[in-house]
Parts: sequence; C-alpha cells; structure tokens
Amino acid sequence: MRRSRGFTLVELLMVVTLLALVVAVAVPCLLRSQLAARQSHACSVMKALVTQESLWRLQDPDRNGVSDYWVRDVRGMYGVPDATGKPVALVDVAVARADRRPAFDYGTPLDVTVPDQGYFVQAMVSDQDGMPYVDESLPPPRFAPAAASCANSGRFGFTAFPASYERRGLSVYAVTEDGVIWEKDDGTGMRVLERMHVGPDAGWRISGG
Repeated sequence: MRRSRGFTLVELLMVVTLLALVVAVAVPCLLRSQLAARQSHACSVMKALVTQESLWRLQDPDRNGVSDYWVRDVRGMYGVPDATGKPVALVDVAVARADRRPAFDYGTPLDVTVPDQGYFVQAMVSDQDGMPYVDESLPPPRFAPAAASCANSGRFGFTAFPASYERRGLSVYAVTEDGVIWEKDDGTGMRVLERMHVGPDAGWRISGG
C-alpha cells in the first residue's frame, strides 16, 4: 500500500504566494467598491433632501404659516414636532443623525451624531451670493426652543462630506434648490462647506449619482 505524500515546502510556498496575490487584487477592489457605494448613497441623500424640501414647503410642518424651506439644519427635517408632538420625519432617522451641526436638541432618537454610511451631512450657512440662508424676516417655527426664523422662502443648501477621507469616502457633495448635485474631491474631504460657492471654475463637477 502506497503512503500518501504530503506537500513539499516548495508547493506550500506556491500556495501561500497564490493566496497573497489573490488578496492583493481582491482587497483594493473591495475597498473601491465600498467607497463607490458610500459615495452613491451620499449623492442619493442630497437628492432626497431636495425632494423633502419641496414637501416641507408644501406642507408647512413647522407651522409658521409660510410656504418656505427649512434651512436651519438637516436634523430638523426629522425632529421638528408636528401639531401632535410627533416628529415630522420627512427624512430617514439615519440621515438626521448624520447632521454634524444640529440647531436644536431634538431628543431621542436624535440624541447621537453618527455618519450615515460613512458620510456626515450639514446645512450650509450662506448661498452663492454670500447671503445667509436663514431669512430673519420670516416667522419662527412653532415649537420650543425655536424663537427665531429657521427658513428661507426661495433658497436652501446642503452638503455631505466623508467622516474620514479615503477610509469612508473621497468626494464632497453639495446641492441647492435647483436640484443640481455638485461633487468634488480636493484631496482632503473638505469637512466644512459653509457657503455654496461651487462650479466648474472651482474644480467642482456635476455628479452623475
């Protein structure tokens, strides 16, 4: 009866080398796929915010009696209470939690700030003309502790940026009331985009989603 022969050292080294090559090819592909998925989701969030702002203007969920856009933050588009005290929940709770600069304490479940699939979101402070998005001449929303305007009758601006550049995403996204989503990878992640000053001349491109 013949005895089975085990692997030789050379054969084992060949197997290990082959596995290393497979990993070297597969891991970068997987990481690129994950980055692409996160960025696609961030772009989808920008699209959704445009849609939800249209609903906000139509339904007046903050009950200030004016057909306007909510521009104070992103979290309020979930957390602002309706007439019964329940959250208006126009955006997904995960998007609301990803707001890096909420204007108010909306309570549970919005008492934590965590990125949504690797991205934070934020309402921009001023438009492309340098004018504040919050129009102080408009009446305030009807809920405590809001005591001043949180709205604009014609404009809004939002941005999404990676929680960790390269590890979570590359591109920063921005959108306004015209619905055009702009995208830019400047090599840093541009963690705070306060003003809507985007365009081809600034290195931005229209996102393909």
